[in-house]
Amino acid sequence: MEKQKPLVLLVDDDCDFLNALELSVQELGFRTITAVDGEDGWKKYINHLPMLVISDIYMPKKNGLVLLGQIKEHNFSQVVILITGFAHYRQMLSTMRFPPDGFIQKPFSLDKLYETIKNCFPSE
Repeated sequence: MEKQKPLVLLVDDDCDFLNALELSVQELGFRTITAVDGEDGWKKYINHLPMLVISDIYMPKKNGLVLLGQIKEHNFSQVVILITGFAHYRQMLSTMRFPPDGFIQKPFSLDKLYETIKNCFPSE
């Protein structure tokens, strides 16, 4: 019996970017589920408990920082990578209760995505 591929939750309100990210993550060998904002992301996180969450920061309803906090309060060891197109994220991250496990600034390459995911799971 074939081992099931790990599940990754992708959260972004930009549908074009979300579709491209989904294809990229699938190309790296993962199954994916998607959410269009942090509220939807939280529901899908609780229902599916993915191995990894990759979320944009700036979204309506619930932003990625709030989602990160909710996820880490629920399961501190859950791996979460944040993505954004804005350069001032480092200042923002320094004030957070729960820092993300990885961070990617848009635009990024498939190699950068792979490297960031790999760095979150060093023993695998």
